[in-house]
Formats: sequence, structure tokens, C-alpha cells
Amino acid sequence: MAKRIRAAAWRFGMRAVLAAGLMALAIGTARPPHVAAASACGPTVNPVACENQNAGSPASLWDVSSAGDASIQGFATDISVAPGDTQSFKIDTDAAAYAIDIYRMGYYRGDGARKIASITPSAVLPQRQPTCLSVPATGLVDCGTWAVSASWVVPATAVSGIYFAKLTRNDTGGASHIFLVVRDDINRSEILFQTSDT
Repeated sequence: MAKRIRAAAWRFGMRAVLAAGLMALAIGTARPPHVAAASACGPTVNPVACENQNAGSPASLWDVSSAGDASIQGFATDISVAPGDTQSFKIDTDAAAYAIDIYRMGYYRGDGARKIASITPSAVLPQRQPTCLSVPATGLVDCGTWAVSASWVVPATAVSGIYFAKLTRNDTGGASHIFLVVRDDINRSEILFQTSDT
């Protein structure tokens, strides 16, 4: 239950800051001339503004209701990663098969997100995780003892922003989100946007 409450709080926080965040991420100075941009817009164009010009994916493909399906939940082992890093996911489900689609949030002509990649679980399925550690007095819930379920190598061309993995069961269609941030350690901007980490 605490896991679902934290997931719902994270989703609420992400939706609350999304509009301001996308605006902030789209404003900034261009990359230095010697640093290649992540897209075809060229090295002197803001890569975030350029990325957001792409066609997106309709919400019917990527959105889920509330905190998502309780029978398939998970989290990213790192809240933020840089292009070239590997992001691992820990997922708890009794599903014998499920899909993992990676999306980036953005304007995308009003669609709100764009599909970046699809990955497959590396764990033997179904994979049931151990009970999370908890401290009732403080409300702390720690699921760090879970085993890794899948990994994603962040492309070198990935543009900074808020990303999420959509987990979808093959049998019931039940789905949930795992949020993460892809950061840009090279670019220098006039505005810094910090997401809320529940």
C-alpha cells in the first residue's frame, strides 16, 4: 500500500510540475560549438527545443490511471542518468510476460510524450520480489533488496528531460509507470529545473 501511495505521489508531483518543467527545459543557451547536438537541428540549436518539434505518441499509448496497476509496479535504481549510462529497473509482478516501453515527456505537438525505445525483461519470469523493508514509526519503505528486472542503456543522443518506462502486462493489459530523469552534464543553461523526488 505504501508503495502505491508513493507512486501516486510521484505521479501527482510529476504532473504538477510538468508544464513548468517543460518550459524551463526548453529555455537555455545553446551548446558550445564543439559539442554535437543530439539531433539534426545542428550544434547551435537548443537540443530540447529541437527534440520537442518531433511527432509524439498519443496519450492512449502511454498514459495510465492513477498509480497504475497494483499487480505490476517498480522503480528505477537511479533517479537520474546521463547519456551512455545504464539504467536498471526493479519490477514486482506475477506476470509471465510484460513489455517495457521508454518515453520522454515533452510538448511533441501536443501529444505530451514520445516513445524512445522498447526493452525486454532480463529476469526469469514471473519474478516476485521479496517484501520491502519498512519502519512503521517513520513510514520508511525500502525495496532496495529487490533484484534487477531489466536494464536500458541510455542512447548517447538522448536529450535531457523527464523520462518514464511504461510497464504493460501481456495477459491483462495492466500497466504502470516508472519515472526517471536523463540529465545533460555538458550543456550550460541559464535556467536549472529541479524535479520533485518523492
